Amino acid sequence: MLRRFTFNITTLLLTCGLLSCDFRNPDEGYDSDWEPDHSATHEDGDAQHPTDENETPNATGSLPKETDAAPYRRPNDIVADTATMQATAGEWSEMNESLKTSYNVYREDGKIAMIVEKTDASTRSYYYNDGIFFYFNESADDGSWKLTVEFDEYGDVRGSRKQVNGERTRIDGDRLSEIVEHAVELRLASEEIAE
Repeated sequence: MLRRFTFNITTLLLTCGLLSCDFRNPDEGYDSDWEPDHSATHEDGDAQHPTDENETPNATGSLPKETDAAPYRRPNDIVADTATMQATAGEWSEMNESLKTSYNVYREDGKIAMIVEKTDASTRSYYYNDGIFFYFNESADDGSWKLTVEFDEYGDVRGSRKQVNGERTRIDGDRLSEIVEHAVELRLASEEIAE
């Protein structure tokens, strides 16, 4: 009898606790009309010479307009300041696999601001505000495709865009998760070379 009473009370408390939680919907902040709002690096990965990738003058992304006071730095501001940042180079590879990439880490006041990674076929740029990953851009070296994604502070996607041969295409959700995972891997690897 006591066991059953304890089980019922435990179940009741657990149910009340779960009902009082405000669970976050990962798609809550996703904007289906999102447009890239940044200046990306050249295809050769040179962070010193950004090229404009905005396709419309009024981007609909969640980043504030150029004239608005930004609560955080925009990707093009980060790229523009890389000349004054501490830069370190490194290499990353998957365990038990032959995939290897090289990357440059740009730090400002000891915090990661940007990582530019070179793969065999593309250049990837990871942007950080106060050390928090929030923006990603990848372009094929041959110019055949490009991918841009904006993340919120939880790593959920605010908006994304992929173009293949100038046409907008669907982005696989697993690919978006891989971007966040790889950003964490690069961050951990970059902390090792900083020591």
